[in-house]
Amino acid sequence: MKNNYTFRKLLFLFLGMAGSGWLINTHAQHGWEQMNPVSTASLLKGSCVIGHNIYLFGGWVSAGNNLASAEVYNTETGESILLENMSTALGGQSTAAINNQIYVCGGFLESNVPHNLVQEYDPETDSWTIKKELPLNIGQHTSCVVNNKLYIFGGDQRLAGNLIRVSRSFVYDPETDQWDSIAPMNCTFTNIQNTSQRIEATSCVLDGKIYLFGGFYANSSYISTPEMYDPDKDEWTNLAEMPLPLAHLCNVVYNEKIYLFGGSTEHSYTVNGTWKPSNRVFVYDPVNNSWQEMEGMPFLLQGAEGHRINNYLYLVGGDDDELIGDDDDSWTRVWRFNLDSLKVKSNVSIRQFDQGSNRLFSLQPNHPNPFLENTTISYELRMEGAVELVVYDMLGRKMATIVKEIQVPGQYNSIWNAEGTRPGIYFCELKMNGSSQTIKMVKR
Repeated sequence: MKNNYTFRKLLFLFLGMAGSGWLINTHAQHGWEQMNPVSTASLLKGSCVIGHNIYLFGGWVSAGNNLASAEVYNTETGESILLENMSTALGGQSTAAINNQIYVCGGFLESNVPHNLVQEYDPETDSWTIKKELPLNIGQHTSCVVNNKLYIFGGDQRLAGNLIRVSRSFVYDPETDQWDSIAPMNCTFTNIQNTSQRIEATSCVLDGKIYLFGGFYANSSYISTPEMYDPDKDEWTNLAEMPLPLAHLCNVVYNEKIYLFGGSTEHSYTVNGTWKPSNRVFVYDPVNNSWQEMEGMPFLLQGAEGHRINNYLYLVGGDDDELIGDDDDSWTRVWRFNLDSLKVKSNVSIRQFDQGSNRLFSLQPNHPNPFLENTTISYELRMEGAVELVVYDMLGRKMATIVKEIQVPGQYNSIWNAEGTRPGIYFCELKMNGSSQTIKMVKR
């Protein structure tokens, strides 16, 4: 623990009472303000918010070189305080707060190898505790918290020679210190072998549902289809296509809508592994399943840590160049923006979802579940199309193709005879016209 931590914490709290804002430069254009910078320059860091404080951990400095640093940034005073370092240097990890405890999960080690370490940080004692490890070694994944449980999605596993088509979604319960597999994202089984799934995506929680946006596969193919996860049903639903495929973006929830900021775009990916940043801003309306483009940021930015505190958006770090691995002033910058100042971009219409999996079909939970040998899988089609109903095991291996034919609209029931298969978790995927939906099944 830092020897002067107690003194610095008291000073930090005293300064916080001033509530001065501590601007170092004000940009009146579009309402964006540049605040005091953070202390540590890095990319692909992990971050979360507790109260008015933004906690930042580790990050990527250059190829194969990550940091073990930890700091807290007070948005009321603009002050940064260095905290006790993590046990290992990391980049591309996920970070989330549950009951004022912070969980740093996975990420890449200095050798760019993903790992499954889970570290719990206690802000009160400035100390770290090692928790139950992740089921997989992953990095560049995303996480959310619902009902005091931590959900993790996607990521880069990099298991050379093995199938990557496995469940990349997990839930962690801090009360029991245990992980459990949940239904994989809809994109999980539709990708080719030996390429990682959705990485560098962004996620958020609204009304108890988890929303996932953007990201790309390891072959640089960007993903434009967002997904919504319902923790109560353990089901995924595809949403309206994003107006622009993006990765390295960030989002915040405000007034029952989801706002996406910056990122990198598919058309700017170059062969030498750099990405040009964007200044685009989009808003997603879950009620109407529609998109609207807003006025852009007055600067380019990708890979920033984005958080909302009251009606303000805070963007920490990121890169305004091409992520080429050189230390940059933008890596420590902090931008503040009043979300009430957002304006709709002129001459751009609302983009609504007309065709998609949640309108093409609906895959219901199987019954019984759990089951011993046979289980019934029900689904409803709302239009004619080529239907494929497939069962996979936890490793992504195809166990059975139950349906593979053209079907007309209507309600269908199919039986999977699992006699001879081992007890455990299986996934049933319904695919139709390029869309898919997946449910989790448990055999006793």
